[in-house]
Amino acid sequence: MEQLDYLYNNYREPTPDWLMAIDENSEIPWKQFFESRTVFYPGAGMDPHTVNLFGGAHCAHCFINVDYLGMRTAIEFKTQERTYSERLLRTDEDFRQAHEYYNLRWPLFPDYTLIYSRSLSEGEFFAMFDNPYSYHRDPDLKRFNARSGFDKYGHFVKFYVFERNAECTNPRAVERFALLYLGADAFPVFNAVYVQGHANLFATIIEDYGFGCQYERFGNRELLHEMAKKANIFPEFILSERPYCVWKHYVPIEGMELSSCGTRGRWLHKIDKEAICLEAEFRDYQYKLFSHDFAKRFKVERRAGEKGVNFVDGEFGRCVPEQNIRSGDSQGLNFAAACFFNFLIPQIFGELGGQSAYYDYARATGWPVLEYGRLSELSSAQVLFRAGLIPAENDTAKFCKILETLKEYFAEDLDDFFCRKLNTLDNAAYTRLLRNNEIHERPLNDRLYSRTDEFVQSLKDMKKGDAT
Repeated sequence: MEQLDYLYNNYREPTPDWLMAIDENSEIPWKQFFESRTVFYPGAGMDPHTVNLFGGAHCAHCFINVDYLGMRTAIEFKTQERTYSERLLRTDEDFRQAHEYYNLRWPLFPDYTLIYSRSLSEGEFFAMFDNPYSYHRDPDLKRFNARSGFDKYGHFVKFYVFERNAECTNPRAVERFALLYLGADAFPVFNAVYVQGHANLFATIIEDYGFGCQYERFGNRELLHEMAKKANIFPEFILSERPYCVWKHYVPIEGMELSSCGTRGRWLHKIDKEAICLEAEFRDYQYKLFSHDFAKRFKVERRAGEKGVNFVDGEFGRCVPEQNIRSGDSQGLNFAAACFFNFLIPQIFGELGGQSAYYDYARATGWPVLEYGRLSELSSAQVLFRAGLIPAENDTAKFCKILETLKEYFAEDLDDFFCRKLNTLDNAAYTRLLRNNEIHERPLNDRLYSRTDEFVQSLKDMKKGDAT
C-alpha cells in the first residue's frame, strides 16, 4: 500500500475554515495554526517531503520546518516569495551558495501559488512563549554557535500560505496549506511550540543529518526524544529512512511501501500507544511498589559472613520464591514482568562472564541472589512458574505485550548501566564488569531480546494448547 493512500483513507480532514479565510490583510492566526494538526520537520533544509506526503494525503494543512542552516535567500527563492526574474538578477554570494547547495526543482511547490507571506525576527517569535530555552542542558551553546560560525546565518521566521493553482492537474493537491519556516535552532522551537505552547503534533520527520553541525540530536533517546517523553508529547507518525533514529514504540506499518515524496525515500512509522501506556504504568509501579511486593512475595534467607547489598533488606541472601502466588491485575502482571527481567539479566551475565559476573551484577545493582545450590539452576521463566506468577489465560495476551514492551525498557537500562548513567551500589564490582571482555564481545541485549521472545512464544503456545 502507498503511504499517500493509507493516510488519505484513514486520516484525511477538510481544509480548516480559518485557513480558507486568510487574505493578504489578515494577521497571522497563531492560535488556530497551533491548534490544527501540525507536522514538524527539524533539519528540513529545502525538502518538501512533509507537505507532499501529509498535505497530499489531505491529513494535515499546517507545517513547521526548521533548519539551523536555513538561508533566508534560499527559502524566499524556492517559495516564490520573490519573482523568478528578480531572484536571478541577484548576485549576492549567500544566494549563489544556497542555490548550489539546495539544488532542487524550482519552485518548491509547483502545484501551488504563494498567496500570503509574513516575516518575523526570531526574537519576536520566541517572545510569544515563556522560556524557549528552559530545556537547555548545554552551557556552552553560545560558545558552540560562535565557534561553528552559525551566528553568521541571520535567523529568521517566515509564515506562508499557499493555494492550489487553478491550472493544477494533481488530484492530490490540497486547497491550501500553511508553512511556518524558521531559520533557527530546532530544540528551542520544539520546546516553545509543543512543550510550552501545547501545539497539536500530528507527525514529524526524525533523521540526524547534522553533518557535524548539531550540538544535540533528534533520534531515539537523544535530546528531542527526551524532551518529548518528559512532556508526554508523541506524534501519531514518524517518517524516517533511518530505523535506528525512530523513537521507541513507533513501528513500521505492515505492507507499506517506501515514500518518495521528498529528497529521500522514507518509511512511515505509527505510534504504539498501548506500549507507551504499559511502559509508563510499569515505571510508576517499579518506583512505588515493586520493592514492597518483592519483600512480601519472596523469602530472602540471610547467609552469615556474606557482605553486600540486597535489594530487599540490605544484605545478601538466598532468594526463594514462595508458593501459590497469583497475578491477576495490572499490579500483579507488572510484578511478574519485573521478576522475569530482574532474574533474567543476572542470569545472562553469568552465562557470558561466569559466576563472578553473576555476583558482580548483583552487588552493583543491589538485586538479590537467586541460588539453588548451583548458579542459575532456575531460569527466570522457571522462577515465575515456581512462584505462581504465570497469569491466568485471559491475561496472557496482555502479559505478553508487557514483556515485549519491557524488553526495550530493560535493554535501555543495560545501556545506561554500562554508560554510568545509573547509580551503582558497589563500584569495585561494577568496574570488574566493565573489564570483562566476555560480556562486551557478545551483546547482552541480543540475549535479552531472544530469551524474552522465546518465553513470550512459549506462553502463546501454552495458551493455544489450553484452548485445544
